[in-house]
Amino acid sequence: MMKKFKGYVVYNPELDFHFPHITVKQTIEFALRTKTPAKRIDSLTRNAYVDNMLKLWTTVFGLTHTYSTKVGNDFVRGVSGGERKRVSICEALSMNASVYCFDNATRGLDASTALEFTQCLRTATNMLNCSALVAIYQAGQNIYDLFDKVTVIYKGKQVYFGRAEEGVAFFENMGFEKPSRMTAPEFLTAVTSPSSRKVKPGFEGKVPETAQEFEEYWQRSPEYSKLLDQYQDFVTLHDAEDTRQRLEFATTQRKQTLTRQKSQFVVNYFAQLYYLMIRGFQRTKGNNTYTIVVMISFIVKGLIIGSMYYNIPEDTNGAYSRGGILFYTLMFCGLTSLAEIANSFATRPILAKQKSYTMYHLSAEALQEILTDIPVKFASVVILVLTTYWMPHLKHTAGAFFTYFLILFTVQQCMSFNFKLFANLTSDPTTAHAFGGLWVLMLCVYSGFILPLPKMHHWIKWIHYLDPMFYGYTSLIANEFHGRKMACKSFVPSGPGYENVSIANQICAMTGAVAGQDYVSGDRYINVKFNYHFSDTWKYWGINVCWTFGFIVFNVILSEYLKKTQADGDLLLFNRGKMPDMTNGEDWDGKVATRDEMMTALNGPNADLKKIIAEADVFSWQHLDYVIPYEGKQRQLLCDIQGYVKPGTMTALMGESGAGKTTLLNVLAQRIDFGVITGDMLVNGRPLDSSFKRRTGYVQQQDLHMAQFTVRESLRFAADLRQPQATPQSEKYEYVEKIIDLLGMDKYSEALVGRMGRGLNVEQRKKLSIATELVAKPSLLLFLDEPTSGLDSESSWSIVQFLRALADSGQAILCTIHQPSATLFEVFDRLLLLKKGGKTVYFGDIGPNSSTMLNYFERNSGIKCGSSENPAEYILNCIGAGATATAADDWHELWINSPECGAVTSEIEQLHRELPSRPVVNGGDLNSKYAANYSNQLKTVLRRTFVQFWRSPVYMRAKFSESVFCALFVGFSFVGMDHSVAGASGAFSSIFI
Repeated sequence: MMKKFKGYVVYNPELDFHFPHITVKQTIEFALRTKTPAKRIDSLTRNAYVDNMLKLWTTVFGLTHTYSTKVGNDFVRGVSGGERKRVSICEALSMNASVYCFDNATRGLDASTALEFTQCLRTATNMLNCSALVAIYQAGQNIYDLFDKVTVIYKGKQVYFGRAEEGVAFFENMGFEKPSRMTAPEFLTAVTSPSSRKVKPGFEGKVPETAQEFEEYWQRSPEYSKLLDQYQDFVTLHDAEDTRQRLEFATTQRKQTLTRQKSQFVVNYFAQLYYLMIRGFQRTKGNNTYTIVVMISFIVKGLIIGSMYYNIPEDTNGAYSRGGILFYTLMFCGLTSLAEIANSFATRPILAKQKSYTMYHLSAEALQEILTDIPVKFASVVILVLTTYWMPHLKHTAGAFFTYFLILFTVQQCMSFNFKLFANLTSDPTTAHAFGGLWVLMLCVYSGFILPLPKMHHWIKWIHYLDPMFYGYTSLIANEFHGRKMACKSFVPSGPGYENVSIANQICAMTGAVAGQDYVSGDRYINVKFNYHFSDTWKYWGINVCWTFGFIVFNVILSEYLKKTQADGDLLLFNRGKMPDMTNGEDWDGKVATRDEMMTALNGPNADLKKIIAEADVFSWQHLDYVIPYEGKQRQLLCDIQGYVKPGTMTALMGESGAGKTTLLNVLAQRIDFGVITGDMLVNGRPLDSSFKRRTGYVQQQDLHMAQFTVRESLRFAADLRQPQATPQSEKYEYVEKIIDLLGMDKYSEALVGRMGRGLNVEQRKKLSIATELVAKPSLLLFLDEPTSGLDSESSWSIVQFLRALADSGQAILCTIHQPSATLFEVFDRLLLLKKGGKTVYFGDIGPNSSTMLNYFERNSGIKCGSSENPAEYILNCIGAGATATAADDWHELWINSPECGAVTSEIEQLHRELPSRPVVNGGDLNSKYAANYSNQLKTVLRRTFVQFWRSPVYMRAKFSESVFCALFVGFSFVGMDHSVAGASGAFSSIFI
């Protein structure tokens, strides 16, 4: 019953895994076709249903304009991050499930789009009579109000479950105080944080403090008793057997004909295979780059081999060369299939997600690859055959040519499924490549060319029975030499004194020669030298066909039942002996520094902060445009943007998903090397110099760190390479410790970065990303791309408060931000708001309680912002941000024609007039491209690489095993080598291998 129930439950993960080379329409359409109820519905009705649902989802989630766009890997080469998230949601909702589970579904969405998503989910649950469980971070009040119930988890313990509107009252009655501007979801998150919750006067010492105490309070509460009564009433009113029968009936009604009743899938296996084949051909067609690269590689390789062996002599001098070209073409067909390992691991997360959706059998996916991969592989082998057969002048008969092609294509297919089998047998690509490399070596040595069959040692000779390349090479060489008569070029005896010896008393100096004949038979040559027979050609080809079929069968079985998945938890990993003392029950994450602590730490005691800010440099930009080539046309991502960032201020960069926030940040940070950028970017009214990148820090949205390094080692590495060369290392490391203390990372400073689930969590990684930039001491500006994305409201508040303290200490900060709460939004000083197309909607001060900004939008929209409304959400609603929202006015035009825009332009022009008069401070060390010289870079990076390898046991084990086993294998294969002239080729072969 649980297996059947799995088909009614959909879990949508936080990360978005999609095939990048198919379009938005194809992605959602595939999901609909595999999960649409099919019992007693004709194909026309079913197709109409799929088309209608496809239009509905794409319209509701605002994907109509990206209908035919490839999902891609980034905004430049696909849809934006927010659109990718909406594709994931549409795919999940297409599952026709009863229960939907969404993990941080609004991550990467702006506030308006997140609200629209929640509204669509609310509508779907009402209309379809289904349930949705949503783990949501940084939810606004209007989003929270759409939910029926809420559960609060505190360190893995449930401390509340009940109606959403009653959640705040439960904790207020417990003794906690909710500030007036704090939203309900913020309050429910804050009560689980000792540093954020506030106790009402008179309740000191009476409220719970630990997770255990919270849980005990909840279990003693009347709300908990009421919940148990509701549960018992439900169980009493709903008979279990009746529920099972209804589930059985519903399951039967939704299944397609030929689908097993016990199956968790909706459509039958043949329909799954059909839909997967369609998607497979779509993926092949969409991935033009891969196809072109493969074709070019085969053309180049074919031309190189063909020209190397151009016009091989027909006599005995060409015998060895003919065997050589046959081996190299065969080896190239086999080795190119190694790419199957990397491809299998690249698609594994996508397949694992779709398997959890019960969309199809993974064995059907493995089967469809047989047919959908054939066109590219077939064309590739045709190219290789045409260039390596006619240029070397191999046997010019139709039968021999097509046999040559058939054997190469069979070996290529056989090796392809062979390496896919390695991927299915292993759980990580490192191990798979290690086994694959060793297997390739074994196949090449025992293919029959490097070590002919008669020279193989009897105790290891059995390997050739397992070698598809041996059967392929045997067939190729028998096909080429069968019926060939090679004129002899060297006789024995010959030379001075043997001029008059007749042919009857001579023999050709070549294996397989017969005394008295001036030629060597090709059949006898391969029989004596290789122990091959032409009669074995088709038998060996048949064996390779059987090998191919066997690999396909094993792949199909293993992909279905043995697909490895790595379970993730929430675990910090420490070096041996570095585990901190946590016996007092403290939290892992310490408190970030206050404003005063930050000022003292960064500027020293008794520093004149006003003077520091007044003398600091100002970064400004004007008339900024960014255009990229896109599908043969020009695509403008940024349009005439202007602004500035002053020291001691925080500027928020906002806009709907796809408005160009990250693009603008990358352009301003000089991290764009694609497309055309025009406009002015100035520091103190002067063009940017070589010191700009050294004087700025950039915290990108993805937290990319060396997994094998600890937090302290990561920061020390950054300090060694990014602080000035003249700074003593002790001083650099002292500054690292200061940053660790300021960000409250001392408890896990010796923890390994690791990967998600086994290493730092999202907040800890974000802190490390910020710290990595701070240890470089950016004097001009700090860029941050969505520093709160993926964090809960409490973690977001902690990060933004730290940035506020950093700005108050004199640092200039520009950061993009999604879904800020009202309290978080008001921490910023200035706002730059963009709309679709990278156009400015507003740039100016936010003001106390957002008053300055709200005055502008209320004046132009005619709509007042409510006292309890989030200003950040209000302004996005005004400009029509979101997937389906629209605006009556063009807010870009309103901004251009507004007095506020004129004031900003005048202020920027004034800055450009006045700031150049400031004395130019000699950049000194900052004028060089790198802070550290080459020798220090080499030493630091080399030390990091040693640590990385030492802490990568899987990689080291694979590398060591591959090296040792390869050496032993080659050594034992050529042991007891013949040191005569005739055996010299064996020595050359062993060295070559």
